[in-house]
Amino acid sequence: MAAAERTLLALREPPAADVARCRLLATIALEMRGTRNPRGPQAARQAETLARRLGDPALLAFALNGTFMQSCTRTGLAERRDEIGAELIDLSARHGLENYEILGHLIRLQACAALADFPVADVHADTVDRLAQHHERPLVGVFTTWYRALRTAATDVDMNVERAEPAYRAAAALLDGSGMPGLETGLLPLALLSLRLNPTLKAINRVDPDADWGPYRVVEHGRTASPHRGQPVH
Repeated sequence: MAAAERTLLALREPPAADVARCRLLATIALEMRGTRNPRGPQAARQAETLARRLGDPALLAFALNGTFMQSCTRTGLAERRDEIGAELIDLSARHGLENYEILGHLIRLQACAALADFPVADVHADTVDRLAQHHERPLVGVFTTWYRALRTAATDVDMNVERAEPAYRAAAALLDGSGMPGLETGLLPLALLSLRLNPTLKAINRVDPDADWGPYRVVEHGRTASPHRGQPVH
């Protein structure tokens, strides 16, 4: 990030360097995802403003990706992410940017699921699966399979963990060797914990405190601990 910031200072003038400046700003926004540093959202805003002024569709799509990454900083931003996804889909369909079209559908899938608008999320899941097959993007199936597992857990009319848990385990199996270590480690125990803590689900098993919680492991009284220390949920 320091190198990118130094390069930005060198590119302040002339205006001909605006394309490179926009790419650097969007890169900073992407790389600072998940941090609390205000520079990430600031860089995202600057990149998007610059890309709109330059009128380059591919550059705008790249900047919108940075805007999306910086729209995950707190709860309550699903509608904003849905807007970003919708613009990416429209922009990409008009200019042949298939990777960003796929991204737009995945963003809308996530946002609609967060808003519990499962019928619309289903449409995006089916659409992005077709696009992924056509453009040979196999990793898309990892995300749509996880979505369908979550949908099972959230909408099962019988509220039966015996259907939701196998769906999550099947989705987790797709993470092996996917090249996404941030998801591969800890996501399954966290998903299963959500089942155990839902009072409407018929969940009777204990949470495994010795599971590989990865980044979701928390610190309790100065020691590392799982989010739930294996006590039965009543």
